[in-house]
Amino acid sequence: MSARGVSTAIDTVLAVSLVAAAVTALFVLTPAPQPSPPDAGHALDALAVTTATANATSGPVRATVAVHLAAAAPRPDSSYARAVAAVVRDRIDALPGRSSVLVRADGRALRVGASPPRDADTTAAVLRVGDASIVLRRWWA
Repeated sequence: MSARGVSTAIDTVLAVSLVAAAVTALFVLTPAPQPSPPDAGHALDALAVTTATANATSGPVRATVAVHLAAAAPRPDSSYARAVAAVVRDRIDALPGRSSVLVRADGRALRVGASPPRDADTTAAVLRVGDASIVLRRWWA
């Protein structure tokens, strides 16, 4: 084989190797697409119509979760608020992804669940119950 034939073969092998490396790098280094965050609207709608029992000082109270949240928000340190938070935590922990609820009423706030990381894509939904605003945020962990 002549020097020219060897050079052509080496050039061909080198070119094919570089193309294969470029294609591999393209697939390996391309980040996987992130899924959209879970929908907060449907989850908040479910909380608005789901009934639950929470213990108040006067005894057990049965109402929708949204009404419990609105009633507990002005007294976030009360035993009733803790009982409502436990009910809500059970509901949002059952959802896929992560969730948090923030209720504001009478200048006070009741929070259930951790806040999302600053770099997380979130969805949020708001529900008004009387003077209370209930905000549900959802994101992937």
